[in-house]
Amino acid sequence: MITSDEILGKEAIDSEGDFLGIVMKLHLDPVHKTILGISIDPGLWKPDLYIGIDFVKQFGVDAIFLSTIPDSKYKSIPVFTYEGKKIGSILNISIGKNKLREIKIQINPTWRNFFRSRQTFSLTDSSIHELGHSLVLKKNFQIPDSK
Repeated sequence: MITSDEILGKEAIDSEGDFLGIVMKLHLDPVHKTILGISIDPGLWKPDLYIGIDFVKQFGVDAIFLSTIPDSKYKSIPVFTYEGKKIGSILNISIGKNKLREIKIQINPTWRNFFRSRQTFSLTDSSIHELGHSLVLKKNFQIPDSK
């Protein structure tokens, strides 16, 4: 058995081993008397993250381990071409069952003319060379024509 005191205040670690914040709240279903999820405080100036209980892998001694990566982790990180030119930032990301579905990129104003005045475009994991503190597109990546 585990108590709320053993959950609250613990570090939350995502499936990549990165620290997300501190568990601040438990969300309970009053009818079924079950835990629905947890809220994580990622730090100053950032909104709390809600994680459904299905994405909690393990309640450890010193930390809570998640089986997923929250979508918000990658929001606003810079996007670079393979050659190292910054073209924008991640506007939105869709992850399902630990698999990347789609990333929407916000193009920097200086690159809009190059990309036919488009402000955003979407891509999948097949277009990504590297994703971490920044997103690097594959070599010779071409933005698909708008339809």
